[in-house]
Amino acid sequence: QHDVQELLAVLFDALEKYQCDVSSAFSGEMRPSVRCQSCGYESARAEAFRDVQLDIGDAATVDDALRAFTRWERLDGENAWHCAACAARVPALKGVSFAALPPLLFLHLKRFTFDLQTGRRRKLTHRVAFPAAALDLGAYRRSGGGADAAATDAADADADATAEPALYDCAGVLLHSGSADGGHYTALCPANDGTDGWLRMSDEAVSAAPPEALDEAAGSGLPG
Repeated sequence: QHDVQELLAVLFDALEKYQCDVSSAFSGEMRPSVRCQSCGYESARAEAFRDVQLDIGDAATVDDALRAFTRWERLDGENAWHCAACAARVPALKGVSFAALPPLLFLHLKRFTFDLQTGRRRKLTHRVAFPAAALDLGAYRRSGGGADAAATDAADADADATAEPALYDCAGVLLHSGSADGGHYTALCPANDGTDGWLRMSDEAVSAAPPEALDEAAGSGLPG
């Protein structure tokens, strides 16, 4: 009955007890930072991660979700930031970038949300498209907060499009069927038999997935 992230933590902990170091293959580093818009001083720290949780409420693609995840938020007015260099509360840009990317990237699309109007959990089923090959995270791997961030007055400064490519091919998709209150997980994995086929795994049952399975895994409908 674990959700995806809980299962990942339990699985890694169990494997590491038997000296099976799989977590290093999934381990990367994020760099949350705040940059002063007056003097350019930046406060940043390193945070290790083994999965990346992406809000998808307004996202139609994984790239949309990644852009939102790394988008700069402007801190101003009552939310102004206290800059140690300026010794004053100043406008600033707050954001996060990838400082180091792992060999295997686990993206967790947050399809379960809390509806404030109904007071209940809700499952988002709209389409969030993802490529089967060559998802490029290079543009989201910024150093020093991004060259364009300080010059950008908006809160949604995009990532550096000139960054070195960091390409990922899809190695598996974990799927949930059911509602926000319960359901069943299955997975799609490449057949690895020299074809472009995929396998569907449901508990102990493994079967060939139809050609449209990977496309259907993205969901259906529009955000909202």
